[in-house]
Amino acid sequence: MTFIPAPDENLLTALADISDNCFSGVERPPRDFFKQMARSSKLFVYQSEVTWGPVRPIYGYLLLNEKNGDPYIWSIAVPGNYRGIGCGAGLIREAADYVKENSGSCLTLTVNVNNPAQKLYFNEGFRITAFARNYYGSENGLLMRREL
Repeated sequence: MTFIPAPDENLLTALADISDNCFSGVERPPRDFFKQMARSSKLFVYQSEVTWGPVRPIYGYLLLNEKNGDPYIWSIAVPGNYRGIGCGAGLIREAADYVKENSGSCLTLTVNVNNPAQKLYFNEGFRITAFARNYYGSENGLLMRREL
């Protein structure tokens, strides 16, 4: 896993492709907005150490911002073929370590009530702090927090 302070355009395009494939409807940000957020966020990428042809496969990413003064996971995505093998947990742990090293005391996120990734978040120590009615258009969200 790597913290990337200044992603290049090729990496941003690859991450936007992952976002497009992992999210739909109101949860999928427009590509230009996604790239803008990736440039202005703390970006963590889980990428293969081995090059396959012209590319190094990306196993997932996490974009860390601030919301209401707290470190906030704005987006985390792991392509379907890499789910369930620890990539998402590794990204969360890397972000948590980064926040702790920079004097932070918690991580926050919002998740759709129908998103199975809730199990990952609970397993990684997140707890529900609020219910967000219609946060995702007509679908509800859960605000979650993990103390570090």
